Amino acid sequence: AIGIAEAKPCTDPCGVLAYGELIAIRHGRGEDVTGLLAQARGRYPRNCLLAWLEARSLTAGGRHEAAIAALDWLLAVDTRRLPDEGPAYDERIFGELAHEGRGLCLLRLGRYEEAAAAYMAAARCAPGEPAYPVKRDLALARARRAAEDPAVIRSTREEDRGTRVLTAASPAAHD
Repeated sequence: AIGIAEAKPCTDPCGVLAYGELIAIRHGRGEDVTGLLAQARGRYPRNCLLAWLEARSLTAGGRHEAAIAALDWLLAVDTRRLPDEGPAYDERIFGELAHEGRGLCLLRLGRYEEAAAAYMAAARCAPGEPAYPVKRDLALARARRAAEDPAVIRSTREEDRGTRVLTAASPAAHD
C-alpha cells in the first residue's frame, strides 16, 4: 500500500493510513520504526497521526523530552482548523492521550508534580477513566517521597524502566 501511495504523482492524503498502520504494527512488535517514521513524516510533515506515533516511539525509546515536545505540538493543534480532506483523527490524541503521554514521560524524568498535573488534565478530558486519578496520586506520592529523600528520584526512575535498584536504605538490601 505504501508503494502505491508513493507512486502517485501527488501526495495522497489517505496514503498516511498505510504508513500509520505499518508503523503501529512494527512498533507493537518492538521493531525500530525510526526510519519508517522519518519517511512518513517527510511525505506528511504536519500529519497528527504520525506525530502521535512518533511520540509513542520516542517514549518507548526513552527519549522523553523529545516525546514531550511532540505531545505538546499535538496539544497546541487547533482542531477546528484541521483540513476536511483526508482521514479523520481520533480526537483523543489532541487531549486525553497527549496529556497521558506527557504524564508518563514526566514521571519517568522524575518531574512528578508536572506528571500529576498532566494526569489531572487527562482526567478532565476523560472524566470516566478511573486510571488517571490513580496515576496522579502515584505521581504526587513520588513527589512527596522525593522531597523527603532526593536519592529516591534515581531509584523510582529505575523502577519505571522495569528494574529495581536496591540501595542501603531499601528493606530488601538487608536480607
